[in-house]
Amino acid sequence: MKVSAAHTIFTYRGAEQRGEAGGFDKILTRLTHGILPHFMTTPCVGIFWGIRDAARGMILLADKTPIDKGEQYGECITHPNGHYEFWEGLSQLGATALANRGLPTAPAWHEYEEFPRGRVVYWPGDKRFVIYADRCLQTTAFIDQLVAEFGIPNGSYAVRSDPHYRSQATEL
Repeated sequence: MKVSAAHTIFTYRGAEQRGEAGGFDKILTRLTHGILPHFMTTPCVGIFWGIRDAARGMILLADKTPIDKGEQYGECITHPNGHYEFWEGLSQLGATALANRGLPTAPAWHEYEEFPRGRVVYWPGDKRFVIYADRCLQTTAFIDQLVAEFGIPNGSYAVRSDPHYRSQATEL
């Protein structure tokens, strides 16, 4: 069965950071059916990748935190975890464990910077989100998916490029 290009896989670390059960191993998957837990639609900050999968199309892999649980960084609120640390955590699970959880196996075989990636931050003074993303992810379809999945209110965000989020990939 082919899954739509809007296939999204999220992990949620907020529970782990608050000492709740589940934590890192609480992997949530959204295919094409609809009911998401409350924190999946609460406005969030986080990190993400766009990973092309032959069987599932474009996969949005993300680690996110509700903005009220985010980390202050200067004048903005950001996700407390970095791309490298999160990817390494996934890679340590190994390909079989990733596949068993419905996650892409890319972290087991590749470095984190090989795939297009980005970060969502929140600027409370402006009441605005900024989506920093690799240019190849800055398509209307991908940004719309990201906005919906991170619970970003319509009209309250800007999309920007940043040298930190340039992948080694030349094509998605």
